[in-house]
Amino acid sequence: MSSTEEQVMAMFRRVVTILKDRFHVGTPQANPAPTAAPAATQPAAPTAVPAVAAVSAAPTATAAPSSPSAAVSTSPAGTAIDFSGLAAPTAALQDALDRAEQHALDQNTNRTQTGAAAREFEPLRAIVAGQTQSIAGVARQLKGQVPGIGVLTAPSTHRRAENYVVAVDAFVRKAEIYQDVLVQHGLQQDFVAQLDHALNAFKQSLAMKGIARASQKASTNGLKSEIKFGQKSVRIIDAVMKQALRNSPADLAAWRSARRIVKNPASSAPVFLPVQIAPHPVSAVAAVSTVSGTPVVGTAASPVASPVPGTVVGTAAAPAITKS
Repeated sequence: MSSTEEQVMAMFRRVVTILKDRFHVGTPQANPAPTAAPAATQPAAPTAVPAVAAVSAAPTATAAPSSPSAAVSTSPAGTAIDFSGLAAPTAALQDALDRAEQHALDQNTNRTQTGAAAREFEPLRAIVAGQTQSIAGVARQLKGQVPGIGVLTAPSTHRRAENYVVAVDAFVRKAEIYQDVLVQHGLQQDFVAQLDHALNAFKQSLAMKGIARASQKASTNGLKSEIKFGQKSVRIIDAVMKQALRNSPADLAAWRSARRIVKNPASSAPVFLPVQIAPHPVSAVAAVSTVSGTPVVGTAASPVASPVPGTVVGTAAAPAITKS
């Protein structure tokens, strides 16, 4: 996942959080307390009801009032703002974010698997190449003695992996024809089985590499698709929020801050902090200015030299400078 995609997904999380926590979008409504039926429709209590039951059937005049809608906010002017219409796009944004995060996780896993398959791939190719070259070397020494054995030439390792597998597979089938004569001239009894085993391991590594690469590409495309859908949902929500919060500057500023894509800060010029320089005391007898060359005579209450060389500021009798 690129840094840009990470920044966009971080924006999605902030948008969903502020919509749910600050504006209560999508928060389920509390069920209002049941109200008592009108007195006119209540049947008369039978005379056989015990006194305890009569007490429990007391009027419900003290029932808790129904809670307000969770998706309704109040502006500073006291006007209720209804955000219930944003429940659907907010839920769609949350779903897109969940799917995008899963795609990002799959992308990372598939990238790891692709790297592991690539590390195993070349060593297995080298094993196959070594065995084919060994067989071809013996066959080359038998040219002119065994008719047709010259067809056993080692496939080039510079071919694409898929083409190399096909060529080696054909080489194995040819080697089976000359198996007996090759064993008589130094090859092991099971050299064909060994080459088959090495080739199958190479095929499996090649298949795993292809599957991991295809899965990684699918995850990448899925991530891009979900981010595109999420950005569309944010634009829809943004159009509604700007209109709804036009009279609430604080809420509008919070919303704009949440939906802003925060990029990684670029490297800036170094900041030089001010360094406090200890003052240089001026002699009580005399001091010579480095600017004009004229002597500056001081007393016991002589001024203290300024941190800037060549200047003298303030006197003992001058009022202290305080920071306003």
